[in-house]
Amino acid sequence: MSTHNKRFLVTLLAVIMTVMMLLPACSGSGGGSASVDNIQQNVTVGKRVFVDKSGVVYFGYENFICSALFKDGEINDFVVEGATTGRIYGIAIYDDAMYIAASDGLFSYPLAMFTGEDKNASPTTVCKDGLESYNHFEIFEDKVFFTYGHSLYYVPVSGGDKQEIADEVYDFEVSDKGIYIAERDGEMKIMSPDLDDDKDAGSIAKEVKFTVGGPDLLYRDGSKLMAYSVQKEESEEIRTENGLNEYMVAWSNGTNYLYQDAEYKTHLVTKDGEKDIEDVNNYPDKSYGYQYGDYLVSTSHQYTKMQLFDLANGTYKEYDLDKEMAQYLSRIKGGDSNPEPQTEPQTGGDYDVMKSFMRNASSDGKEQYMYFNDFLLVLPNDSDIGFEGKGDSVDILCIPAKNEGYAGKLVTIRAYDMNDDSYKNLPNYHVAGVGQNVQKRFIAIYPTDLQFGPNSKAKYDELHDIVYKIQEGSPDSPLQTADSSPAP
Repeated sequence: MSTHNKRFLVTLLAVIMTVMMLLPACSGSGGGSASVDNIQQNVTVGKRVFVDKSGVVYFGYENFICSALFKDGEINDFVVEGATTGRIYGIAIYDDAMYIAASDGLFSYPLAMFTGEDKNASPTTVCKDGLESYNHFEIFEDKVFFTYGHSLYYVPVSGGDKQEIADEVYDFEVSDKGIYIAERDGEMKIMSPDLDDDKDAGSIAKEVKFTVGGPDLLYRDGSKLMAYSVQKEESEEIRTENGLNEYMVAWSNGTNYLYQDAEYKTHLVTKDGEKDIEDVNNYPDKSYGYQYGDYLVSTSHQYTKMQLFDLANGTYKEYDLDKEMAQYLSRIKGGDSNPEPQTEPQTGGDYDVMKSFMRNASSDGKEQYMYFNDFLLVLPNDSDIGFEGKGDSVDILCIPAKNEGYAGKLVTIRAYDMNDDSYKNLPNYHVAGVGQNVQKRFIAIYPTDLQFGPNSKAKYDELHDIVYKIQEGSPDSPLQTADSSPAP
């Protein structure tokens, strides 16, 4: 584990002083200079990026734990602090530990590991289930809240089995007054902080994602921007000159409102009118952005960029993480220092989806046959289709979307052991088939967050319509198991 003691000592000192002064813990909208009351003063929010009260920016870069310094409206001094065994989806600091949501579980890392104060300190598993890549987590009163599938769970910060507290959940936000839940059918509920009671808060809109704007919860209703007042327990429309993009969330420092329109243009609503923000290449979805006072810090879907929005003045900056961290990453990947990147554990032992992989075109050149370990994908012979395989799964990709800076994931095919039905908790999947030569059940997992940009949307939609037909028993399914594979 790599250590940068000065930076983590600053963080540890900030945590200690916070407790001594009886100030609230770091919040998903804390810090900075905004004076508007925040409903998450005592809530710690874990996202792709986290900013502590001393201005240290923590973020995941693949499986690396990284940090940078925020000062005077700039982010600089990017370093690698350590590494995990899985890809990092969320990061936060609560009390004296760093909490990391990765593809192989939720873990707690004592800050003493990084400062070197306790050589015997080691990470603990908070929850053995890997949080889905598009989700965030929130910590309140020693409980970690997160969604998995369509349910809302919590687990003690000390670890244990997850406890389900609500189902049919699309999104949530934790506050001192309770947990605000957006249900999939368009209803909102408020659960008491002690989790004993809940009450209806009325109808909002279907498939709503909340963001916190000072004293309000922001959400989209069609093309309208709505603000739910926690104090008044009612919603009102925030007037915008353009309709909201159906895929994007809005952000606010409590007085100004940042949003993207249907043409993927970015705007800031202020009391003096609306301002256009030019050249925004990576507008953040909910789990990618962290509010720090008047600033919004975010990372791109591919971990390669970091963005900084000034919500007070409407300015935007972007940082190239590959460039900023090149010296650290080259040294680590070269094996000259710890930590060394580790691969994710494979489901069911040594199963490798890429074993004996072949890729051939049909005789008429219209189709391509992609032979994986005991299953075949038959797709158009289109250079815009790519793939990335590792361990028990393979991602099928839309290359134009990746080239535009988005994840571009069309579908993930993952092999599950026959006695493992945990895939039933996934929000959007099809059972694709059962292996003939390996005892595996293949599951097609479809992303639920934004995977494409304005220039790649048409191609992505075209290819998505094809891969969404992957389903066991479907006559036009592009996936076939080994015994039914056609000859190329």
